[in-house]
Amino acid sequence: MDKLSKNDKDAKEKLYIDRIASQLYGFEANISAASSQAPRERNPDEIEVARDNGITDVATTPLTLNAAECALDDKIEGHYSSSTFASSISGEADSLDYSLKEKSLAKNEKHDTQANANDSTSAIDSANADSDDSPFEVVRTAVSNTDNPDMPSMTFRSNVLGVFFVCLISFVNQFYWERDNPIALNLLIVQLLCYPMGIAMAWSLPKKTWNTFGYKWSMNPGPFTIKEHVLISLMSNASAYMALTVDIFAVLRLYYNPDFSLWTALMLLLSGQLFAYALAGLSRSLLVLPAPMIWPSSLVNASLFRTFHEHDTYAEPKAAFPSDSDAEKTIAPTQISRKSRWRFGSLPKTSRTQFFWICFVGSFVWYFVPGYLLQVVSTISVLCLVAPNNHLANLIGDGKQGLGVLSFSLDWSVFSNAFLNSPIATPFWAACNLFIGFVLVFWVALPIAYFKNVWGSASLPLYGANVYTTNSTPYNISRVMRNGVFDNQAYESYSPLRMSLEFSWVYGIGFAALMSILVHIALYNGKEIISRVRETKTKHDDIHGKLITRYPAVKTWWYLVLLIISCATGIGVGVGAKIGVPWWGYLVSFAIAIVLIIPVGIIQAVSNRQPGLSLVAELLSGIVLQGIPTGYSILKLYGHGSLAQALSYAQDMKLAHYMKIPPRHVLIYQVVGILISVVIQTCLFFWLIDHIPGMCRPEGYPWVCRSTNLVYSASIIWNLIGPLKVFGEGSPYSPLLWGFLFGLFLPIPIYFLQRRFPSNRLLKNIYIPVILSGIVGLPPMPPVDFPMWFLFGFIFNFLIHRYWNMWWQRYNFTLSAGLDSGLALSGIFQFLALSQNGVKLNWWGNRIDRQCPLSSQPWIAS
Repeated sequence: MDKLSKNDKDAKEKLYIDRIASQLYGFEANISAASSQAPRERNPDEIEVARDNGITDVATTPLTLNAAECALDDKIEGHYSSSTFASSISGEADSLDYSLKEKSLAKNEKHDTQANANDSTSAIDSANADSDDSPFEVVRTAVSNTDNPDMPSMTFRSNVLGVFFVCLISFVNQFYWERDNPIALNLLIVQLLCYPMGIAMAWSLPKKTWNTFGYKWSMNPGPFTIKEHVLISLMSNASAYMALTVDIFAVLRLYYNPDFSLWTALMLLLSGQLFAYALAGLSRSLLVLPAPMIWPSSLVNASLFRTFHEHDTYAEPKAAFPSDSDAEKTIAPTQISRKSRWRFGSLPKTSRTQFFWICFVGSFVWYFVPGYLLQVVSTISVLCLVAPNNHLANLIGDGKQGLGVLSFSLDWSVFSNAFLNSPIATPFWAACNLFIGFVLVFWVALPIAYFKNVWGSASLPLYGANVYTTNSTPYNISRVMRNGVFDNQAYESYSPLRMSLEFSWVYGIGFAALMSILVHIALYNGKEIISRVRETKTKHDDIHGKLITRYPAVKTWWYLVLLIISCATGIGVGVGAKIGVPWWGYLVSFAIAIVLIIPVGIIQAVSNRQPGLSLVAELLSGIVLQGIPTGYSILKLYGHGSLAQALSYAQDMKLAHYMKIPPRHVLIYQVVGILISVVIQTCLFFWLIDHIPGMCRPEGYPWVCRSTNLVYSASIIWNLIGPLKVFGEGSPYSPLLWGFLFGLFLPIPIYFLQRRFPSNRLLKNIYIPVILSGIVGLPPMPPVDFPMWFLFGFIFNFLIHRYWNMWWQRYNFTLSAGLDSGLALSGIFQFLALSQNGVKLNWWGNRIDRQCPLSSQPWIAS
């Protein structure tokens, strides 16, 4: 492959974050957008590459940087691997893997220096980066190295919008979490909606200065600023992932302790969230402040914020792209590769804001069909419609309790939900890896094993998260408990535990996925993680660290006091409420999070991948608190939930660090966001339990609580009975422990094959941890969700991304945000205005249980 000149690599470096932002959000970052405004002459390497792509007459014609980048695409492809993105096993958003790019650039610079002595000076200048900037090029590309300390951040506007969005996100996410297809509003929606609302407030609010007890303030201090935008987003993001934690108390209330009070749940959840925040604050000197702790996802968010406030790429499309007439004169359409051709042309005149509201209204109106008028269109099982009384057709075709073959949906909550997130937010290569795992396990291996009655599975339902006895009856935990704890003698006289084949496989594949992500990180990012940890001593204060010192820092003892208070509150309330967990069980839970926060945080900060923390917590809870089923809830709350939340808070702190937000303002907004979200989500859940008949049971559809029922079954497996009995010697599920060894070795041959054949596109896009993670969410996820999710991703992230790329960049993520928001508000409106007032439609179009009546029955009758 021909080598790139230094100028080409510099240009591509400036465009690097643009690509990340475009693929994740559909926006271009401001840096390259600003650079694209100034046309420049092509250098000899650009001319050579352009001619290789069939473009003539390029030596003297000035082109914008974006146009030059289009011509250089094929040349660059070998330097910027399509494996730029990597997926998180824990279900986090798909992420950026910049390490391969940096290593590739380093190799290219070394080769260029040896090959061309004339470029040696520029190479040395590039190596010795400006001391007033980050030592890492990927950070320099995405984050500004300047700051305006006079820019308002904590204002009346940010207070109002922050509280509004944290209330909205908390309410919507908790409201939908227990429904059949839960949806989740995330940071992207806040970023998109907050900006026009902030601009409107800056335009309409009075600019009068008020004096309150000597403190002067104004409703409208001037233009809506980027710091206000970031603070609002950080406050709302404090509530984005709390619905899963509320499941823990749902299990206590519904299955173990009907008298479990709202007040107890509020205090325990609040102590868990504040413990997580204090833990993140205490670890900031190692995870946030050091320059080598990059947190790549924060770079994408930083680019998006700067896109909104520093430059609108599409405000002046002629400056960023050649006009139609210029393109015709310079580059003939027949001379451009098909990949580049669709980047030229005119964009629709509809703005992103207008397009958002069009999608919002359409989604709001349409959801009345699957949500209220004709609920059967939420999952249409073709095989069941053709043969409703055929047991085999029901098992294969049911999209809820079967394999979901030939099932489809007309409900957006099936395409985009909390189990898989939006298909638009997942790069297509990652979606392919996930779908391969789904097909191989769920559509190939599972039916073969089930119909061959492996482990006696054919006498149990094909799919589900319930647990059973050896007689295929639901497991009655009261038969194996005495005084709230496990009774081994009663267990021996009752029955061993059995579960559906797919449910058991989820744990075996989860064992493999946990080991594979650790091996994958060691192989692909091990050296980089070690070097970054070493660099924390020498690169602690980059320009961003120096600029943030202008603002008063948060005292370390503040976090320490918060940590002590939250731990004491958790132990006091938990022991006082007689949940059943001894005081030392709480200490063990706290210790797990404290011990793991630094090593796991370093891995995520550098590689943007997080090991499977949930399975680690379950294993430890089963070993330490075996026989105490409520111990699962406590250890999941403090050992897993708090650790995951602490890492999320640390990542938000890093974003605030990049954007130069005063640390004390960040503290106030995040803590206020935690307090509001805890109150809203806990109170809402208890209200739903008390006001929805049959909630968390099949007769309560759509309030079937898939995730809550999974947590209940897991508490039986891991804590009541324990992993030694469920997966130990003599159990039919003991072979699943081989998953640890399988996951340990599987990534290794792929790694060496990728190194041996670096230009092979198929090998380059294979990620074993992502493939294994494709099946981990089944159950509780309905099987129909996965193929529908992949179909939508194929249409938008492959077909439209490839052939209508300009439309994709402008509207793709706006489409997802509009559909999610419209559906969320439509469902709430239907519930409050119709369902709560007894307005229901009882007709065959809403009898979803009649579509596949035999799918819940086992293949072999007991």
